[in-house]
Amino acid sequence: RKRENFKWSDIRNQYVLIYFCASWHPESVAEQDSLQTVLKALKKENFIVCSISLDLDKEAWLKASDRDTTQWKQLCDFKGWNNTLIKGQNIQELPSNLLLDKNKRIIARNIRGQELIDKVKDLIQKDKEKEKVTIYYVTDEQQQSQYINMFKAEGMDAVNASASSKDGKALVTFTNLDLDQAAEVVLELRGGRV
Repeated sequence: RKRENFKWSDIRNQYVLIYFCASWHPESVAEQDSLQTVLKALKKENFIVCSISLDLDKEAWLKASDRDTTQWKQLCDFKGWNNTLIKGQNIQELPSNLLLDKNKRIIARNIRGQELIDKVKDLIQKDKEKEKVTIYYVTDEQQQSQYINMFKAEGMDAVNASASSKDGKALVTFTNLDLDQAAEVVLELRGGRV
């Protein structure tokens, strides 16, 4: 396993589960299997796991880390229960965890399994709703219905394209677009396919 430095500032725009464990603690080791299931369920989402070990013995921790197949960052400062985060968050037992939002604020404690999966998916869905955009495009009346029909034919009928006409100019409005759809609409309009 490659040893590398870790900075919290490198984690951007992701939900983070901080998992507190120790190589000498059987329940911590056993819970890693359920975390693998969580990661698999959320692999396409902005979600990562970072474990913080309470190990005191560096060699024991490195040995456990080398045989471990986890797919997340594993950290240890070898201070055990005197770790700053452990003390600051009043962690009293293992295994424990903290779920952080994209701004690194704690939004849940000791959340596991399907409850964790559902929570992260719900948060990500709410993020997507916040990212909805509206595009207004001015064209002439003749092209107005062509634009709407083109985008609806491309499966974008859910974007609620509508049109209004005033003074020979037509306004086409695409609402409720996610960012990928918005990029597609802008490319189509700029490309002048109609």
